[in-house]
Amino acid sequence: MTKTTATAPVLGTRALNRATLGRQLLLRRSPLSAKAAVEHLLGLQAQNVKPPYYALAARLDGFTPEELSGLMADREVVRIVTMRSTIHTHTAADALTLRPLVQPARDRELTNFRRGLVGVDLERLAALARDLVEAEPRTMKQLRDALQTEWPDADPQALAIAARCKLPLVQVTPRGLWGRSGQVALTTAEHWLGRGPAARPATPTATSPAETAPGTAASAATAPAPGMPFAEGVPSTSAAAIPPAGGEPAETASAVTPSGVAASAETAPPSDVPFAEGVPSAETASAVTAPGAASSAASAPAPGAGAAPAPDATVLRYLAAFGPASVKDMQTWAGLTRLREAFERLSPQLVTFRDERGVELFDLPEAPRPDADTPAPPRFLPEFDNLLLSHADRTRVVPAEYWGRSWVGNQAYCTFLVDGFLAGVWRLAEGALVIEPFGTLTKAQRADLAEEGVRMLDTMHPGSSYDIRFGTVVA
Repeated sequence: MTKTTATAPVLGTRALNRATLGRQLLLRRSPLSAKAAVEHLLGLQAQNVKPPYYALAARLDGFTPEELSGLMADREVVRIVTMRSTIHTHTAADALTLRPLVQPARDRELTNFRRGLVGVDLERLAALARDLVEAEPRTMKQLRDALQTEWPDADPQALAIAARCKLPLVQVTPRGLWGRSGQVALTTAEHWLGRGPAARPATPTATSPAETAPGTAASAATAPAPGMPFAEGVPSTSAAAIPPAGGEPAETASAVTPSGVAASAETAPPSDVPFAEGVPSAETASAVTAPGAASSAASAPAPGAGAAPAPDATVLRYLAAFGPASVKDMQTWAGLTRLREAFERLSPQLVTFRDERGVELFDLPEAPRPDADTPAPPRFLPEFDNLLLSHADRTRVVPAEYWGRSWVGNQAYCTFLVDGFLAGVWRLAEGALVIEPFGTLTKAQRADLAEEGVRMLDTMHPGSSYDIRFGTVVA
């Protein structure tokens, strides 16, 4: 611990909880547009189709599923594999900048399949796959079959994963639209969006098994869970051999979604938006460096990407959405390592704190840090919400006694918060919203949850009739 860290103010668990909830738009619903919220939050976890819609319903005032669906239809947001090798819904600008930033992690992921790629020229594979998906969107099976004709002795799944790792592939609509169904078909982000990323500075190194941040599962080549809706029809290779800190399973697990649910800012933010002034958007990120720090340049672009922002700008945006946070926290969120250098470059414009364990935390000077006693209303979250997955130490949201309670085997559950902390799971089944708490709820807490449940149902399923039931406490 440095002398500066030893003398930095301490933020307790409740203070960190309230600060994080504020940045995550969960202390009060925000008037932001869906697009502005997706940008501020640095994307929404979208391993399944429906979670981004429920994530925004918990955070935005006046949100309707049609708003996000319209953005996707207009190609203003897309579904693409980025952080932690999982699908996220990103703005078009972020898809073109964040995906190259995490390319080192995709390169590391690909090494797990080297035995199935003996004799395969990966650059030729990337070029061929790009030609195929840009000629017309392809399903993973179509892409796999085409690549197999070139390399008949290679493992078909390894060929498909190589294409996914080497290229920034997006899922084209109607996949991802609210109330619509469609198989996964892929093309490149540049082709779908009609533009490419900007000039690429150096990027951090991908997480290796020995350097995995606490709470982050090591990469492993595992088979997909039954029915798992992976981005391109193949399993993510970040499936965990052990559950991450906080008890959440690897995000490649099949998730339990609300049963019976249909598949699923252009301007400066208002003054109450919970991120500090001066935090760059994706449009300006590549130009941001720390005071006195020169932009670094890599000798060659990431395969299939061509450009990426310096991590410095993303550090600032991460703190605006998830701070205060440690270096390991951001590394957990991104699936990268060796980001300390970027934090050190930015340190003249950051403030530092300590948590109760003495871990150094960084933050933006003007970012909101509400009082620890600030009321936190109940919220219903989708499975794999990034609130629960974006810190190495998740005790700021997940009480230690509830670690591992929001999932069983390969199934992750939708969760809810009470007093700002994980408190149970929920589902839609047989015309009812079933709420299953982990512990005993007070009469007032049950009433507040029921009221929030009605609001969530009115937003997501207007005109539908649902009972609200409190189920058996999850053991």
